[in-house]
Amino acid sequence: MNAADLSRRTDPRSDRTRSTATSARPAIGATVLGGLILCGSLLAGAASAQDIAIDSVTISNPPKAGNCNTVTVTIRNTSNQLINVITGAKVITFPSATPNQNRAEKATFFSALQPNGTMTRTVQGVELLGGQVQHTVQVVADFENKVQETNENNNLDTQFVNPSQTCGGGLCDLKAESISPTYSNLPGTYPAKISVKFRNVGGANCQSSTLQLSRYEGTSASGSATVVGNQTLSSASPNQLRSVGWSDNDHPSSGTFTYAYSWVGNPPDSDTSNNFLTKTVTFTSPGGGNQGGGNPAGCDLSAVFIAPGNTVSGGSNSSFQVRFKNQGTATCQGAKISLSRYNGSKCSGYGSKVGGSGNFQALNPLSSGQEQVLTWSERRGPRKGTYCHKMTYSPAFNDSNNNNHHPQKTVSYQ
Repeated sequence: MNAADLSRRTDPRSDRTRSTATSARPAIGATVLGGLILCGSLLAGAASAQDIAIDSVTISNPPKAGNCNTVTVTIRNTSNQLINVITGAKVITFPSATPNQNRAEKATFFSALQPNGTMTRTVQGVELLGGQVQHTVQVVADFENKVQETNENNNLDTQFVNPSQTCGGGLCDLKAESISPTYSNLPGTYPAKISVKFRNVGGANCQSSTLQLSRYEGTSASGSATVVGNQTLSSASPNQLRSVGWSDNDHPSSGTFTYAYSWVGNPPDSDTSNNFLTKTVTFTSPGGGNQGGGNPAGCDLSAVFIAPGNTVSGGSNSSFQVRFKNQGTATCQGAKISLSRYNGSKCSGYGSKVGGSGNFQALNPLSSGQEQVLTWSERRGPRKGTYCHKMTYSPAFNDSNNNNHHPQKTVSYQ
Protein backbone atom coordinates (compact mmCIF):
# COMPACT_ATOMS: atom_id res chain seq x y z
CA MET A 1 0.00 0.00 0.00
CA ASN A 2 1.44 3.40 -0.97
CA ALA A 3 1.15 6.69 0.94
CA ALA A 4 -1.76 8.03 -1.14
CA ASP A 5 -3.79 4.88 -0.55
CA LEU A 6 -3.09 5.03 3.18
CA SER A 7 -4.07 8.73 3.31
CA ARG A 8 -7.40 8.07 1.63
CA ARG A 9 -8.19 5.16 3.91
CA THR A 10 -7.39 7.12 7.12
CA ASP A 11 -8.85 10.53 6.20
CA PRO A 12 -12.68 10.38 6.51
CA ARG A 13 -12.99 13.54 4.42
CA SER A 14 -11.83 11.67 1.36
CA ASP A 15 -14.96 9.46 1.54
CA ARG A 16 -17.48 12.35 1.63
CA THR A 17 -19.69 12.94 -1.39
CA ARG A 18 -20.31 16.40 -2.75
CA SER A 19 -24.08 17.14 -2.21
CA THR A 20 -26.21 20.00 -1.04
CA ALA A 21 -28.05 17.52 1.18
CA THR A 22 -26.72 16.43 4.61
CA SER A 23 -24.30 13.49 4.31
CA ALA A 24 -25.46 10.20 5.71
CA ARG A 25 -23.65 9.05 8.86
CA PRO A 26 -21.71 5.75 8.31
CA ALA A 27 -23.03 2.75 10.12
CA ILE A 28 -21.10 1.81 13.28
CA GLY A 29 -20.54 -1.77 12.06
CA ALA A 30 -19.06 -0.58 8.78
CA THR A 31 -16.68 1.76 10.65
CA VAL A 32 -15.43 -1.04 12.92
CA LEU A 33 -15.00 -3.42 9.98
CA GLY A 34 -13.00 -0.82 8.02
CA GLY A 35 -10.75 -0.24 11.02
CA LEU A 36 -10.06 -3.95 11.34
CA ILE A 37 -9.20 -4.23 7.66
CA LEU A 38 -6.84 -1.25 7.90
CA CYS A 39 -5.15 -2.63 11.00
CA GLY A 40 -4.67 -6.02 9.36
CA SER A 41 -3.19 -4.44 6.26
CA LEU A 42 -0.68 -2.44 8.30
CA LEU A 43 0.35 -5.48 10.31
CA ALA A 44 0.78 -7.56 7.15
CA GLY A 45 2.94 -4.86 5.62
CA ALA A 46 5.09 -4.71 8.75
CA ALA A 47 5.49 -8.48 8.82
CA SER A 48 6.69 -8.62 5.22
CA ALA A 49 9.24 -5.78 5.59
CA GLN A 50 12.88 -6.87 5.25
CA ASP A 51 16.01 -4.83 5.59
CA ILE A 52 19.72 -5.47 5.98
CA ALA A 53 22.32 -2.87 6.85
CA ILE A 54 26.09 -2.65 7.14
CA ASP A 55 26.83 -2.77 10.86
CA SER A 56 30.61 -2.31 10.74
CA VAL A 57 33.61 -2.46 8.41
CA THR A 58 37.18 -2.90 9.64
CA ILE A 59 40.23 -2.58 7.39
CA SER A 60 43.55 -4.19 8.30
CA ASN A 61 45.87 -1.84 10.12
CA PRO A 62 48.11 -0.61 8.69
CA PRO A 63 46.71 -0.77 5.15
CA LYS A 64 49.33 -1.70 2.58
CA ALA A 65 49.70 -1.14 -1.14
CA GLY A 66 49.29 -4.55 -2.76
CA ASN A 67 47.04 -7.58 -2.26
CA CYS A 68 47.69 -8.51 1.38
CA ASN A 69 44.90 -6.53 3.08
CA THR A 70 42.01 -7.89 5.15
CA VAL A 71 38.54 -6.34 5.41
CA THR A 72 36.08 -7.57 8.06
CA VAL A 73 32.40 -6.91 7.28
CA THR A 74 29.46 -7.26 9.67
CA ILE A 75 25.93 -6.91 8.34
CA ARG A 76 22.74 -6.73 10.40
CA ASN A 77 19.23 -7.96 9.72
CA THR A 78 17.28 -4.97 11.00
CA SER A 79 13.89 -6.62 10.44
CA ASN A 80 11.94 -9.02 12.66
CA GLN A 81 12.05 -11.82 10.08
CA LEU A 82 14.53 -14.50 9.09
CA ILE A 83 16.21 -13.55 5.80
CA ASN A 84 16.78 -17.01 4.40
CA VAL A 85 18.45 -16.19 1.07
CA ILE A 86 22.11 -16.08 0.10
CA THR A 87 23.12 -12.46 -0.17
CA GLY A 88 26.53 -10.91 -0.46
CA ALA A 89 28.76 -7.99 0.33
CA LYS A 90 31.30 -6.71 -2.19
CA VAL A 91 34.52 -4.91 -1.28
CA ILE A 92 35.56 -2.39 -3.95
CA THR A 93 38.86 -0.50 -3.81
CA PHE A 94 40.46 2.09 -6.07
CA PRO A 95 42.86 5.04 -5.85
CA SER A 96 40.66 7.97 -4.81
CA ALA A 97 41.90 10.28 -7.56
CA THR A 98 41.42 7.69 -10.34
CA PRO A 99 38.29 5.61 -9.56
CA ASN A 100 38.27 3.93 -12.97
CA GLN A 101 41.90 2.80 -12.84
CA ASN A 102 43.46 0.01 -10.75
CA ARG A 103 40.01 -0.97 -9.50
CA ALA A 104 39.77 -4.25 -7.53
CA GLU A 105 36.75 -6.18 -6.24
CA LYS A 106 36.20 -9.12 -3.90
CA ALA A 107 32.94 -10.57 -2.60
CA THR A 108 31.80 -12.55 0.42
CA PHE A 109 28.40 -14.11 1.09
CA PHE A 110 25.89 -14.45 3.94
CA SER A 111 22.85 -16.70 4.49
CA ALA A 112 20.17 -17.36 7.12
CA LEU A 113 20.30 -13.94 8.76
CA GLN A 114 18.37 -14.16 12.02
CA PRO A 115 15.86 -11.44 12.98
CA ASN A 116 17.71 -8.43 14.43
CA GLY A 117 20.90 -10.49 14.28
CA THR A 118 24.36 -9.90 12.80
CA MET A 119 26.80 -11.98 10.80
CA THR A 120 30.50 -11.30 10.20
CA ARG A 121 32.74 -12.30 7.31
CA THR A 122 36.46 -11.71 6.71
CA VAL A 123 37.65 -10.94 3.19
CA GLN A 124 41.35 -11.67 2.68
CA GLY A 125 43.63 -10.66 -0.17
CA VAL A 126 41.95 -7.30 -0.71
CA GLU A 127 44.01 -5.26 -3.17
CA LEU A 128 44.98 -1.62 -2.87
CA LEU A 129 46.42 -0.97 -6.32
CA GLY A 130 48.13 2.18 -7.44
CA GLY A 131 50.88 2.57 -4.84
CA GLN A 132 51.09 4.61 -1.67
CA VAL A 133 48.30 7.10 -2.40
CA GLN A 134 44.88 7.63 -0.84
CA HIS A 135 42.47 4.80 -1.64
CA THR A 136 38.70 4.56 -1.42
CA VAL A 137 37.35 1.38 0.16
CA GLN A 138 33.65 0.75 -0.43
CA VAL A 139 31.56 -2.13 0.91
CA VAL A 140 28.19 -2.74 -0.78
CA ALA A 141 25.72 -5.06 0.97
CA ASP A 142 23.21 -7.10 -1.04
CA PHE A 143 24.98 -6.04 -4.25
CA GLU A 144 22.97 -8.60 -6.23
CA ASN A 145 19.62 -7.28 -4.89
CA LYS A 146 18.56 -10.66 -3.53
CA VAL A 147 16.60 -9.04 -0.66
CA GLN A 148 13.56 -6.82 -1.28
CA GLU A 149 14.37 -4.13 1.26
CA THR A 150 12.38 -1.26 2.72
CA ASN A 151 15.54 0.85 2.95
CA GLU A 152 18.28 0.73 0.33
CA ASN A 153 20.20 3.66 1.82
CA ASN A 154 22.03 1.71 4.52
CA ASN A 155 23.79 -0.78 2.22
CA LEU A 156 26.92 1.26 1.47
CA ASP A 157 29.96 1.99 3.61
CA THR A 158 32.78 4.20 2.30
CA GLN A 159 36.16 4.72 3.95
CA PHE A 160 39.43 6.32 2.90
CA VAL A 161 42.85 4.85 3.70
CA ASN A 162 46.40 5.98 3.05
CA PRO A 163 48.77 3.00 2.77
CA SER A 164 52.23 3.96 3.96
CA GLN A 165 53.69 0.49 3.42
CA THR A 166 53.65 -2.14 0.69
CA CYS A 167 52.89 -5.85 0.88
CA GLY A 168 56.02 -7.90 1.29
CA GLY A 169 57.64 -5.24 3.40
CA GLY A 170 58.42 -3.08 0.40
CA LEU A 171 61.07 -5.51 -0.91
CA CYS A 172 61.53 -7.38 -4.16
CA ASP A 173 60.74 -11.08 -3.65
CA LEU A 174 61.04 -13.44 -6.63
CA LYS A 175 59.23 -16.78 -6.33
CA ALA A 176 59.94 -19.60 -8.80
CA GLU A 177 56.45 -20.90 -9.68
CA SER A 178 57.16 -23.63 -12.26
CA ILE A 179 59.81 -25.28 -14.39
CA SER A 180 59.21 -27.08 -17.67
CA PRO A 181 59.11 -29.34 -19.61
CA THR A 182 56.38 -31.22 -17.76
CA TYR A 183 57.60 -34.54 -19.23
CA SER A 184 60.45 -36.35 -17.49
CA ASN A 185 61.30 -38.58 -20.48
CA LEU A 186 62.74 -36.91 -23.56
CA PRO A 187 64.21 -38.16 -26.85
CA GLY A 188 67.97 -38.26 -26.90
CA THR A 189 68.05 -36.78 -30.40
CA TYR A 190 65.96 -33.69 -29.59
CA PRO A 191 66.98 -30.43 -27.82
CA ALA A 192 65.95 -30.12 -24.19
CA LYS A 193 64.05 -26.84 -23.69
CA ILE A 194 64.10 -25.73 -20.04
CA SER A 195 61.90 -22.80 -18.96
CA VAL A 196 61.28 -21.27 -15.52
CA LYS A 197 58.48 -18.91 -14.49
CA PHE A 198 59.07 -16.39 -11.70
CA ARG A 199 56.56 -14.11 -9.96
CA ASN A 200 57.42 -11.03 -7.92
CA VAL A 201 55.43 -11.64 -4.73
CA GLY A 202 57.02 -8.67 -2.98
CA GLY A 203 56.03 -5.05 -2.80
CA ALA A 204 58.86 -3.43 -4.76
CA ASN A 205 60.20 -3.81 -8.29
CA CYS A 206 62.75 -6.57 -8.98
CA GLN A 207 65.60 -5.49 -11.22
CA SER A 208 66.68 -7.56 -14.23
CA SER A 209 69.29 -10.23 -13.54
CA THR A 210 71.27 -12.99 -15.25
CA LEU A 211 70.76 -16.70 -14.61
CA GLN A 212 73.03 -19.58 -15.59
CA LEU A 213 71.64 -23.08 -16.31
CA SER A 214 73.76 -26.17 -15.65
CA ARG A 215 73.28 -29.89 -16.30
CA TYR A 216 74.26 -32.42 -13.62
CA GLU A 217 74.57 -36.15 -14.12
CA GLY A 218 72.12 -38.11 -11.96
CA THR A 219 69.03 -37.15 -9.99
CA SER A 220 70.42 -34.26 -7.92
CA ALA A 221 72.11 -30.93 -8.61
CA SER A 222 75.44 -31.91 -7.10
CA GLY A 223 78.90 -32.82 -8.31
CA SER A 224 80.46 -31.66 -11.56
CA ALA A 225 78.22 -29.77 -13.97
CA THR A 226 78.09 -28.77 -17.61
CA VAL A 227 77.08 -25.15 -18.22
CA VAL A 228 74.22 -24.86 -20.73
CA GLY A 229 74.26 -21.06 -20.95
CA ASN A 230 73.22 -17.70 -19.49
CA GLN A 231 69.91 -15.91 -19.97
CA THR A 232 68.51 -12.58 -18.75
CA LEU A 233 65.47 -12.44 -16.48
CA SER A 234 63.61 -9.18 -17.13
CA SER A 235 62.65 -6.76 -14.36
CA ALA A 236 59.30 -7.42 -12.66
CA SER A 237 56.90 -5.12 -10.85
CA PRO A 238 54.88 -6.43 -7.86
CA ASN A 239 52.76 -9.49 -8.81
CA GLN A 240 54.22 -9.56 -12.34
CA LEU A 241 55.11 -12.91 -13.94
CA ARG A 242 58.35 -13.35 -15.91
CA SER A 243 59.83 -16.33 -17.79
CA VAL A 244 63.34 -17.29 -18.79
CA GLY A 245 64.35 -20.23 -20.99
CA TRP A 246 67.26 -22.22 -22.39
CA SER A 247 67.74 -24.82 -25.14
CA ASP A 248 70.24 -27.60 -24.44
CA ASN A 249 71.25 -28.85 -27.89
CA ASP A 250 74.31 -30.84 -26.82
CA HIS A 251 73.05 -33.17 -24.11
CA PRO A 252 73.91 -36.88 -24.15
CA SER A 253 71.53 -39.12 -26.13
CA SER A 254 70.80 -41.34 -23.13
CA GLY A 255 70.93 -41.20 -19.35
CA THR A 256 69.37 -39.29 -16.45
CA PHE A 257 70.33 -35.68 -15.74
CA THR A 258 69.23 -32.82 -13.50
CA TYR A 259 68.99 -29.21 -14.66
CA ALA A 260 69.50 -26.42 -12.12
CA TYR A 261 70.10 -22.68 -12.40
CA SER A 262 71.95 -20.10 -10.36
CA TRP A 263 72.36 -16.33 -10.45
CA VAL A 264 75.41 -14.73 -12.01
CA GLY A 265 76.24 -12.42 -9.13
CA ASN A 266 73.72 -11.79 -6.37
CA PRO A 267 69.98 -12.46 -6.79
CA PRO A 268 67.85 -9.29 -7.00
CA ASP A 269 66.05 -10.09 -3.71
CA SER A 270 67.14 -10.88 -0.18
CA ASP A 271 64.80 -13.87 0.30
CA THR A 272 66.29 -16.72 -1.73
CA SER A 273 64.30 -19.51 -0.05
CA ASN A 274 61.69 -19.53 -2.83
CA ASN A 275 63.91 -18.83 -5.84
CA PHE A 276 65.04 -22.27 -6.95
CA LEU A 277 63.56 -25.25 -8.76
CA THR A 278 65.27 -28.17 -10.50
CA LYS A 279 64.20 -30.54 -13.28
CA THR A 280 65.33 -34.16 -13.67
CA VAL A 281 64.90 -35.78 -17.10
CA THR A 282 65.80 -39.10 -18.71
CA PHE A 283 66.98 -39.12 -22.31
CA THR A 284 66.18 -42.17 -24.45
CA SER A 285 68.53 -42.95 -27.31
CA PRO A 286 67.12 -44.06 -30.71
CA GLY A 287 65.96 -47.67 -30.58
CA GLY A 288 65.51 -47.48 -26.81
CA GLY A 289 62.20 -49.38 -26.80
CA ASN A 290 58.95 -48.09 -25.35
CA GLN A 291 60.34 -46.90 -22.04
CA GLY A 292 59.70 -43.16 -22.15
CA GLY A 293 58.45 -43.33 -25.73
CA GLY A 294 61.80 -43.97 -27.41
CA ASN A 295 61.54 -44.74 -31.15
CA PRO A 296 64.10 -45.86 -33.72
CA ALA A 297 65.96 -43.15 -35.54
CA GLY A 298 63.92 -42.23 -38.59
CA CYS A 299 60.46 -42.57 -37.00
CA ASP A 300 58.47 -39.38 -37.64
CA LEU A 301 54.81 -39.54 -36.55
CA SER A 302 52.45 -36.75 -37.64
CA ALA A 303 48.90 -36.22 -36.31
CA VAL A 304 46.11 -33.99 -37.71
CA PHE A 305 42.52 -33.43 -36.54
CA ILE A 306 40.13 -34.21 -39.42
CA ALA A 307 36.83 -33.92 -37.49
CA PRO A 308 34.78 -32.18 -36.24
CA GLY A 309 34.70 -28.70 -37.77
CA ASN A 310 35.29 -25.51 -35.83
CA THR A 311 31.61 -25.27 -34.80
CA VAL A 312 29.50 -28.00 -33.16
CA SER A 313 25.84 -27.96 -32.14
CA GLY A 314 25.77 -27.59 -28.34
CA GLY A 315 24.58 -30.56 -26.28
CA SER A 316 24.75 -32.98 -29.23
CA ASN A 317 26.70 -36.17 -29.87
CA SER A 318 29.94 -35.65 -31.75
CA SER A 319 33.10 -37.47 -32.79
CA PHE A 320 36.72 -36.33 -32.82
CA GLN A 321 38.93 -37.95 -35.44
CA VAL A 322 42.71 -37.70 -35.79
CA ARG A 323 44.76 -39.05 -38.70
CA PHE A 324 48.20 -40.40 -37.78
CA LYS A 325 50.89 -41.00 -40.39
CA ASN A 326 54.48 -42.19 -40.16
CA GLN A 327 56.33 -39.73 -42.36
CA GLY A 328 59.70 -41.20 -41.51
CA THR A 329 61.75 -44.12 -42.77
CA ALA A 330 61.64 -46.37 -39.69
CA THR A 331 58.69 -48.05 -37.95
CA CYS A 332 57.06 -46.02 -35.14
CA GLN A 333 55.93 -47.97 -32.08
CA GLY A 334 52.33 -48.02 -30.89
CA ALA A 335 50.81 -46.11 -27.97
CA LYS A 336 47.63 -45.57 -25.99
CA ILE A 337 46.16 -42.11 -26.58
CA SER A 338 43.46 -40.16 -24.72
CA LEU A 339 41.75 -36.90 -25.72
CA SER A 340 41.10 -34.14 -23.18
CA ARG A 341 38.92 -31.03 -23.30
CA TYR A 342 39.88 -27.70 -21.70
CA ASN A 343 37.66 -24.69 -21.04
CA GLY A 344 38.63 -21.78 -23.29
CA SER A 345 40.71 -21.39 -26.42
CA LYS A 346 43.95 -22.60 -24.80
CA CYS A 347 44.66 -26.20 -23.77
CA SER A 348 45.82 -25.39 -20.23
CA GLY A 349 44.57 -25.85 -16.69
CA TYR A 350 42.22 -28.68 -15.72
CA GLY A 351 41.11 -30.96 -18.55
CA SER A 352 38.40 -33.64 -18.69
CA LYS A 353 38.77 -36.71 -20.90
CA VAL A 354 36.41 -36.96 -23.86
CA GLY A 355 34.35 -40.13 -23.47
CA GLY A 356 35.30 -40.66 -19.81
CA SER A 357 38.48 -41.21 -17.81
CA GLY A 358 39.15 -44.67 -19.28
CA ASN A 359 38.60 -43.75 -22.90
CA PHE A 360 41.98 -44.58 -24.49
CA GLN A 361 42.38 -45.38 -28.17
CA ALA A 362 45.11 -47.74 -29.39
CA LEU A 363 47.57 -46.53 -32.00
CA ASN A 364 49.19 -49.48 -33.76
CA PRO A 365 52.85 -49.58 -34.78
CA LEU A 366 53.11 -47.80 -38.11
CA SER A 367 55.67 -48.58 -40.76
CA SER A 368 57.01 -45.93 -43.12
CA GLY A 369 54.15 -44.19 -44.94
CA GLN A 370 51.42 -46.10 -43.04
CA GLU A 371 48.34 -44.23 -41.69
CA GLN A 372 45.70 -44.83 -39.01
CA VAL A 373 42.62 -42.81 -37.96
CA LEU A 374 41.50 -42.84 -34.31
CA THR A 375 38.04 -41.72 -33.18
CA TRP A 376 36.83 -40.45 -29.80
CA SER A 377 33.05 -40.20 -29.38
CA GLU A 378 31.20 -38.08 -26.84
CA ARG A 379 27.53 -38.03 -25.91
CA ARG A 380 25.90 -34.69 -25.29
CA GLY A 381 28.89 -32.40 -25.39
CA PRO A 382 28.96 -28.93 -23.81
CA ARG A 383 25.87 -26.86 -24.47
CA LYS A 384 27.70 -23.62 -25.12
CA GLY A 385 31.19 -22.16 -25.08
CA THR A 386 34.66 -22.51 -26.57
CA TYR A 387 36.84 -25.50 -25.69
CA CYS A 388 40.35 -26.63 -26.62
CA HIS A 389 41.15 -30.32 -27.23
CA LYS A 390 44.51 -32.08 -27.16
CA MET A 391 45.85 -35.62 -26.90
CA THR A 392 48.00 -37.41 -24.32
CA TYR A 393 50.24 -40.35 -25.23
CA SER A 394 50.96 -43.24 -22.86
CA PRO A 395 53.87 -43.71 -22.59
CA ALA A 396 55.18 -40.31 -23.68
CA PHE A 397 55.82 -40.50 -27.43
CA ASN A 398 59.11 -39.14 -28.71
CA ASP A 399 60.59 -39.41 -32.19
CA SER A 400 62.93 -37.52 -34.50
CA ASN A 401 60.42 -34.64 -34.76
CA ASN A 402 58.31 -33.89 -31.69
CA ASN A 403 56.65 -30.85 -33.25
CA ASN A 404 54.03 -32.57 -35.42
CA HIS A 405 52.17 -35.16 -33.34
CA HIS A 406 50.63 -32.94 -30.63
CA PRO A 407 47.90 -31.05 -32.54
CA GLN A 408 45.22 -29.05 -30.74
CA LYS A 409 41.63 -28.46 -31.81
CA THR A 410 39.47 -25.51 -30.70
CA VAL A 411 35.72 -26.01 -31.05
CA SER A 412 32.87 -23.54 -30.50
CA TYR A 413 29.71 -25.18 -29.14
CA GLN A 414 26.62 -23.16 -30.13
